[in-house]
Amino acid sequence: MLRYISPVFCFLGFCLLPGGSPPAQANNSCEYHQQRLDSYNQKRRAGGSSRQMNDWLRKRNYHRSQLAECIRTARSQNIQTTAAPRQRRYDDRQSEIKITATDARVVRLYQTCNFWIREHNQHATGDTLAQRNAACRIAKNAEREPPPTSSDTPLHSRTLKDCVKPGNLIDNEVSACLQGKLTPDWNKESINEPAH
Repeated sequence: MLRYISPVFCFLGFCLLPGGSPPAQANNSCEYHQQRLDSYNQKRRAGGSSRQMNDWLRKRNYHRSQLAECIRTARSQNIQTTAAPRQRRYDDRQSEIKITATDARVVRLYQTCNFWIREHNQHATGDTLAQRNAACRIAKNAEREPPPTSSDTPLHSRTLKDCVKPGNLIDNEVSACLQGKLTPDWNKESINEPAH
């Protein structure tokens, strides 16, 4: 009987009576739960009766969950305090850029830039700001670059159907034929050959 009464007195002495409970700061702090968790882990490693082991396990699990909750609460409070002053302002209005370029490619890029300037001036959001900044930066960079010269990709003067070899074979000769550097002699040979 005495064995059952002592936990009741312990509970009353520590939890209900003032001064018998751990300090309010320690009870609410993560350190208190970490200390209790370590204490119950140490007791379980030292060993004891089955009843003691189950009791320590239950208390350890309680303090583990309280510690996790305490850490979550501390993180959310930290996030709330640091997030409040970081409100972004997107009201960076800008007038349209006058297009003086003569290259058609650069003119189109500046038209895109001016479109995003108008959009951002009407609906200032982070997305429209990013689009505007990117479009205008690309247009300014394109204006600084020299206009593109002739492309490295060859222009085709014949169709692939005219140049492809029998069996739909495509090789360097077919590529030269497409560019007009070579006449497709192999197609004449395949026409003159009898079908097998």
